[in-house]
Amino acid sequence: MDCPTLTRLGIHIQGIVQGVGFRPYVYQLATALDLKGFVLNDGSGVYVEIQGEKINDFLSQLTRDLPSLASISRLEHRELPTQKNESCFVIKPSQVSEITAKIAVDTAICENCLKDLFDEKSRFYHYPFLGCSHCGSRYILINALPYDRSQTSMAAFLMCADCCTDYENPDDRRYHSELMVCPACGPMLSHTPAAIAERIKQGDIVAIKAMGGYQFVCDANNATAVQKLRQLKHRPAKPFAVMVLNTLSAAQFATLSEDAKSELKSPQRPIVVLPEAVNNSASDLSTLGMMLPSMPLHYLLFYYLNGAPQDNQWLDQVSTQVLIVTSANRRDEPIIKQDAEAVGIADMVVSHDCEIKTAVDDSVIRMIDRKKVFLRRARGFSPQVIELPHAIPETLALGGHLKSSFCITRGNEAFLSQAIGDLASPATLKFYLETMSRFLKLLNIKPQQIAHDTHPDFFTTQLASTFNLSCMAVQHHHAHLASAAVIAGLTSPAIGLALDGFGLGDDNAAWGGELMLYNTTACQRLGSLRPLPQPGGDAAVKQPWRMAASVLFALGQAKQIEQQFSHQPHSDKISMMLEKNLQAPLTSSCGRLFDAASALLGLCEVISYEGQAAMMLESKVTQPICFPGGWSIVRNELDLLPLFEKIRYCDVVEGANLFHGTLAAALVEWVKCHAEQQQIRQVLLSGGCFLNQHLTESVIMQLKQYGLEPIFPHNIMPDDGGLSLGQAWVAGMRGNL
Repeated sequence: MDCPTLTRLGIHIQGIVQGVGFRPYVYQLATALDLKGFVLNDGSGVYVEIQGEKINDFLSQLTRDLPSLASISRLEHRELPTQKNESCFVIKPSQVSEITAKIAVDTAICENCLKDLFDEKSRFYHYPFLGCSHCGSRYILINALPYDRSQTSMAAFLMCADCCTDYENPDDRRYHSELMVCPACGPMLSHTPAAIAERIKQGDIVAIKAMGGYQFVCDANNATAVQKLRQLKHRPAKPFAVMVLNTLSAAQFATLSEDAKSELKSPQRPIVVLPEAVNNSASDLSTLGMMLPSMPLHYLLFYYLNGAPQDNQWLDQVSTQVLIVTSANRRDEPIIKQDAEAVGIADMVVSHDCEIKTAVDDSVIRMIDRKKVFLRRARGFSPQVIELPHAIPETLALGGHLKSSFCITRGNEAFLSQAIGDLASPATLKFYLETMSRFLKLLNIKPQQIAHDTHPDFFTTQLASTFNLSCMAVQHHHAHLASAAVIAGLTSPAIGLALDGFGLGDDNAAWGGELMLYNTTACQRLGSLRPLPQPGGDAAVKQPWRMAASVLFALGQAKQIEQQFSHQPHSDKISMMLEKNLQAPLTSSCGRLFDAASALLGLCEVISYEGQAAMMLESKVTQPICFPGGWSIVRNELDLLPLFEKIRYCDVVEGANLFHGTLAAALVEWVKCHAEQQQIRQVLLSGGCFLNQHLTESVIMQLKQYGLEPIFPHNIMPDDGGLSLGQAWVAGMRGNL
């Protein structure tokens, strides 16, 4: 736009522009260009009125050097009459209007605040609640939009004179930071960081009230402390992620790619699942979850555990201190966030006087095909906006039963909740409903329809009918594929490969290895993995040896069942159950094939956490190998029994290599055949089995070699944690018809 010499513009800006230092950024830019006017937060984002001779320069520079946490999704401006007697540019109080603004996510302490934390001359020296416009908590502290201090937990803390000075100083990075507090006026810990570190050294479990809920912290090198923590969380075998000081320290224990280093150091500070640097015979897995400190308090603990160094060089040096920092909850329960719930939960309980509005766990990622893939999408990423290919009616999608999340849409925007967990306990159900209510309030969205899974026994399916709105059931694997399509912006038909543990099929059978012709509003099943009996029904999920028995029975080796699994309860009855088809429903689940292979190879016959058998099998892979005669395709069913016959006689490593390599090759041949028939190049890949790095990378590579275009949902969880996004998209598009 070619502006006259003196022009006034009204500019509406949408995106992540509240609570991220955007108004101070606009102020500084306008002042530097000698422009007059104002900036304020409103319900949709930020509104600016600007007047002067260098408006073109303002518009061109505005998007060039945004604050680190800010992003602009939409910018509109219109010419206004010029104003007289305007002497400067100011930040005005927020205006109340219809809420369509985005919510900023929570991020780790920034480098500048970290320097202040260990600068003896700073009034923020060793203050565990410091933050600025470029870092710290946002989502977990906010009550309502627009994002103003009065709408956050910080409203309870009146700024002291020094904080007011910083808040009003345009040259200070805390200028208009709603997190502005210091030791004189802000929250305080119940115990000093030095005292907390001393208890950790002594081998105690410390429960610390972090900004997203309580965390259990202990010394990862203290076997007694770790075992005590396992008992406290009822977690006998599932690995804990560990926290180290920096990437140099992480490299002592894990192999770090440059991509992994970047993710570890990112403002979101996720847990990153990494290959172990050395083989750990004490571990059943070849990977290790690692994270870096995210809160000032984490850094203070490392400071005291490292002997309170005199200078700050220690921050960039290798440290041997390793902590377990994990959510303070018991198995299948949400994170504790209320002080009253925390009483007596650990050897030492550390609280503070700032209210936590919601609990959010750490995000967990791993690198697959050199891109991050979510095992848990939570702190730092939710509730980031996911852009839909186009607008749909406002929809609330309720997700599934395991690894639950929900999704709310507004126009062409989708807001996916943090991963909430399995809806298996009253406490988790309560947290799910509380979080949903909070989302709807913050975003000011009134859904027009409800989307849910087709399984009638899921809590979410039963919940749908309570909203008194139009309800739309979306088949489980259709939703999986739709979530991948949304992330890719795909609206045309595609071949879809959905591999997971369980989803109710259109025929009311247990599906989980499905080849489909995907359309947004409908899915056609083209084929499936060969169904196998699942002896004992759901019992087989926790006892993989039962699926191994099912495979042996299908191979005509029923006598081998009792020989190999005689030590397992009821092993003498499994053959009878399979012969007479008693309590042995058929399943086409790919997840159950991983279970069968793991048990057949003697790796894992009974699990103590979800996915254990498959993860142990994946950890034994050194190089996937294809057994060319390992499968057949008959009447659109992919039969892998020849592969199982082969691996029965293999050692663990050879069996794991053959299983992964052959499964990948078989899936690609199956997909390729139908892609040619349908004359479609795009192939959607989704479902929990695609969290397996070896399988996913092999499938992607081979599909590309055949000229096909694999599409994988990198920005959400490919398992049931991303299901609600697909449900929302399918239901929304059906609503548009």
